[in-house]
Amino acid sequence: MTAPAHGAERLGEELRSLLSDAALPADRLEHVYVQPDGASPSVEAVLFFARRTLGEAEQSADAVLARCAVDGWRLSRRSTVPLATLVELSAYGADRG
Repeated sequence: MTAPAHGAERLGEELRSLLSDAALPADRLEHVYVQPDGASPSVEAVLFFARRTLGEAEQSADAVLARCAVDGWRLSRRSTVPLATLVELSAYGADRG
């Protein structure tokens, strides 16, 4: 997710707070990780949901983003890679090194 940067650290904290506050208990949001996107003047956030399927996690992410569509924030879901795939890819890369 990205938002125009106005000071990456301050913006990151605002974004983390906005996303956390927008989540409902039913969304099952566990954690929000925020970092500046070095390639552009924006901030990226990764949302971690305790959902059984990728589809359920995507629905929760979309619901949280829809609740954040206020006050000029422009947020978008750019990638959906399941954690199991990330772990598998990391392990694969480690074996090849």
